[in-house]
Amino acid sequence: MFVIMLIFCEVTNPKKLWEKNWSLLAEGIQHPERKRRHNLHLELTEAQLKNLTLVDIEELMKRSGRTLAEFPSMPIPEKEKEYAYKNKLIDEELDYDKEKLRTQHISLKNGLNSVQREIFDAVSQSIEQGNGGLFFVHGSGGTGKTYLWNTIITGLRAKSKVVLAVASSGIASLLLPGGRTAHSRFKIPITLEDNSTCDVSHGTQLAGLICKAKIIIWDEAPMIHRHAFEALERTVRDLMNPSKDKTK
Repeated sequence: MFVIMLIFCEVTNPKKLWEKNWSLLAEGIQHPERKRRHNLHLELTEAQLKNLTLVDIEELMKRSGRTLAEFPSMPIPEKEKEYAYKNKLIDEELDYDKEKLRTQHISLKNGLNSVQREIFDAVSQSIEQGNGGLFFVHGSGGTGKTYLWNTIITGLRAKSKVVLAVASSGIASLLLPGGRTAHSRFKIPITLEDNSTCDVSHGTQLAGLICKAKIIIWDEAPMIHRHAFEALERTVRDLMNPSKDKTK
């Protein structure tokens, strides 16, 4: 609501509005920070609470193509401090039991057949060497595609690599560990055109997450229109442009 008021209402004194209501805006800050830092007894100072709340407000502003800097009286979050610039989306994608994943990965990898192993090796080599690439894996139902995805996912996450696992449908996404629908993860427009882009702005945490990803695994890809892939490609190319700002 605070962001909506700043953007769409003519607030005469944003700083006064902030100072009067910051404690209400900060109510949901401490618990996630305790979880992120694995410290259930963490007590943030007033300065930290204010700063983290401002970070969240700035994130919401950027989604609308705006920034707190447009309001001179408003305080600006101190992003140089560790507790302020942490990307929560990246934290979520790295918050896995690495030892458990290693055990799962070894078991899954040992169960790969020759064709699956060939694909696994090709994808792994491409990632390790930083070559990039596009791999299309086709097979009828029951041929082990999901098994292969899970082998790749567990192996990379065990090494603290960001893996974005998505699917064209909600049901398929449930079969991927940490899976999401492609539309949800990448904010793909519902109505697609040949020049569409995803609703991801530079400087946002989602932009930082996408730039940090080592691989995007997209299950049931043929079920979605090609304009969705083209929209994501345009967006990723734009976000990866070194001349533009990225949230890391």
